[in-house]
Amino acid sequence: METALVKRFLFLCLFGSVLLGFVTSAQAFNGERKGFVFGGGMGVGSAHTSRNNDADFAGLSLDAKLGYGLSHKFIVYLSAKTLLVNDTMDKYFISNPAASASYYFSDFGSSFYLSGGLGLRVISAQRWLGGSGDFTGPSGFLGAGYELGPGFSIEGFIIYSDITDADFTVTSTGLTLNFLGY
Repeated sequence: METALVKRFLFLCLFGSVLLGFVTSAQAFNGERKGFVFGGGMGVGSAHTSRNNDADFAGLSLDAKLGYGLSHKFIVYLSAKTLLVNDTMDKYFISNPAASASYYFSDFGSSFYLSGGLGLRVISAQRWLGGSGDFTGPSGFLGAGYELGPGFSIEGFIIYSDITDADFTVTSTGLTLNFLGY
């Protein structure tokens, strides 16, 4: 089941990239945050769960964004923050698709920004959670970042989720280097 989720995620990334080729003339890549935006990022992340004696894990953190800049300071988008972990016993995939927004403190150029979103935490794991299967629950994230130059930024975030069907919580943190095409 884990490989199916990873394949689905990679397919959506590829599909978004193909769509990008068809919409570049629709207010995209004009150097302004206002209009179509598409991006991704990579970095490091960790997860802490209240299940199995408060386990902690670290891995590769990925971030994908697809949305629209309502102004030069305010962007709304769909995001998918994902943590991939290859533990000694298991491999697992923790994803957080969310309806998100970012607010930039400057209209153009380098700027600090805040981001946040509400979504659904999806966890695909084997023995890490005491059995195999997928777990879901509501989640929310808060983040802050700094745009280093046009489209390039560094962002830190924290995600909290309550996996109600299995009665545990997961808190994730991450630091990613991102590119946002606009």
